[in-house]
Amino acid sequence: MPFWRRHHRGLEMLTWRSSVLRMLGAALIGLVALMAVPVPALAGTDDYPAEWRNAAQDSRIDSWGYYNRECTSFVAWRLHARNGFEMPRAIGNAGTWGSWFSTHGYAVNGNPAAGSIAESSGHVAWVEAVNGDGTITIEDYNYNYQGTYGERRVAVSAYNYIHAKDIDAGGGTTDGAFVRDADTSAVYRIVGGAPVYVSTWDGFGGAQPATNLSHSAILALPQYPRDGTFVVGTSRGEVYRFAGGAPLYVSTWSAFGGPQAVTAVDQAAIDNAGGIDVWSHVRATPADGTFVAGVVRHEVYRFAGGAPLYVSTWSVFGSPQPTVGVDDAALDNAGSGGVWNHVNAVPADGTLVNGSPTGQVYRFAGGAPLYVSSWSAIGGPQPSTTVDQAALDNAGGASPWGHAHFYPADGTLVDTQDGRVWQVLAHVAHYVHSWDEVGGPKPTTHIDLADITNAGQSGVWSHLAGSVN
Repeated sequence: MPFWRRHHRGLEMLTWRSSVLRMLGAALIGLVALMAVPVPALAGTDDYPAEWRNAAQDSRIDSWGYYNRECTSFVAWRLHARNGFEMPRAIGNAGTWGSWFSTHGYAVNGNPAAGSIAESSGHVAWVEAVNGDGTITIEDYNYNYQGTYGERRVAVSAYNYIHAKDIDAGGGTTDGAFVRDADTSAVYRIVGGAPVYVSTWDGFGGAQPATNLSHSAILALPQYPRDGTFVVGTSRGEVYRFAGGAPLYVSTWSAFGGPQAVTAVDQAAIDNAGGIDVWSHVRATPADGTFVAGVVRHEVYRFAGGAPLYVSTWSVFGSPQPTVGVDDAALDNAGSGGVWNHVNAVPADGTLVNGSPTGQVYRFAGGAPLYVSSWSAIGGPQPSTTVDQAALDNAGGASPWGHAHFYPADGTLVDTQDGRVWQVLAHVAHYVHSWDEVGGPKPTTHIDLADITNAGQSGVWSHLAGSVN
């Protein structure tokens, strides 16, 4: 039975007998050494345990199953000593950490936080600080293959970030802290790093101590809670997990392997998601481009227009992307109302997407993707969300393709660049000669006239069965 050596550049096969002997002896030494090291560790200082630091690289195994003086071992130590988080034993080389943590319900994204794990190209580091200029300060071991400590400043964009158990960056903004806007007197609770409004103290057992922050300091905080943050509403006890700034309902803890740490929030902040002013720190639905994965079936989706469109293969996005693990039920019940109303059943009217790998652009109307043959047809280039082309080609199919209609819903009203309005009935676009025909003026979605003139043809034009003037 082979034992796989784990470090940040790959897996090296060792014989079972020699590896087990090394593991038993080194693990005992490592545990003794760990107990002798003072906690907490100091960021910016090479206080990696001397018993591991002074031994030849890869000659010891630490308390979490990693070889000494490797990036994985140092980060596991930092998480223990600074974050109070114990790494699961030997989960694999650094390049697998992102997928492991994501699969097990932790947030993995492009947003750094003090104490998060920075991962890129099979290397991990510990985030010491998030600076205000688009950079972070990280600490690591073995970056230059010398098995030594390093501290450096790098661009935020250079890494993905695993949020095992972030730490307080200071200023009273740790998760769960209450802060008060010194200029407006509005009170917020810090949730996933962001200020979530507190409209009443009733759900918190009365008034709580709050740290005064200037209005500019409030605005400088992240606008939305970190992906993966769990919250519970104070009045109804409903649990949600944040993805793309929106709270997605958690119907059962079993989906996440048991109860997780939650932060209590004012239920009104959930109910008023997508509002303005004090309510603007919670989105109604996940931001376009958010990737999520159901924690039971492991199906991956990307959000566009508030709806999850299935990702059949990572190849259309170049490589696997960071995802947020969510309750499958939040996706299956999309658009059902109540606790499920933070996910749309189909993309909102007007949503623009581009299919990969074809590059074809579509605009959603009545839940169906209608082809855009030219940007000029809809007023010029506009932002769009890249999605798996298969999600468009299989629109209207059974799960997991059911989050887009093949044809616009009956009654959908669209307008074209020639100024005419059309109503879709039984998959066919009918010209509306007068608003009286549809009960008066109503909202429309602007689409490419070519969808009307080519309706009934195959390929990109197949999402309308025909047109009637």
